Amino acid sequence: MSDRDPALSPRADALPPPGHHGPAGRTGIILAPAPALARLQIEARRPLGPDGEDNFAAAFGRPLPPVGRCADADGLTLVRLAPGRVIAEASDPDRLAALHPALAPLASLIDITDAHIRIRLDGPDVVDGLRRLVRLDLDLGAFPIGAVAMTGAHGVTVELRRLQATTFDIGYSRSMAAGEIALLVTLLAPFGLAVTA
Repeated sequence: MSDRDPALSPRADALPPPGHHGPAGRTGIILAPAPALARLQIEARRPLGPDGEDNFAAAFGRPLPPVGRCADADGLTLVRLAPGRVIAEASDPDRLAALHPALAPLASLIDITDAHIRIRLDGPDVVDGLRRLVRLDLDLGAFPIGAVAMTGAHGVTVELRRLQATTFDIGYSRSMAAGEIALLVTLLAPFGLAVTA
């Protein structure tokens, strides 16, 4: 995982150039690239019962987060999208490679580092803007900090993660990202959208 070809990274050509969109003098939402992370999709080979949960906890060195939540510790983020589906993320690809021996007997492991483009949205109007895009209740009580969901966004599936009350990461499939992010810019422009590098 540590020999990534930078030319494969889809980030640069999918994101719009830095600039302001929408009403002059108003910035309600900021769009920026999310930090680049190595990502490993982990699919359990069998349904996870209590023993399976314990085996995964031993492999990771900590319990799995609940379904629909993510948890960060020791440079490793675990994103639990379904009972038997976890995405592990780290800034150091070798951190994920070190998980392979313990996880390989339990799960299928797929390097998805280059499969998605992730952007970060922040600002006072971000929740209202996202309500134009996704089919989720974004109130803090329904989608709290640390929540993650795969959801529809204008006909495509995205990964939506809430980092803070007004900070979200959205992951788009690499093949769809450029067009979908361009659409997102159009949808969010009325709120005053600043695109940063």
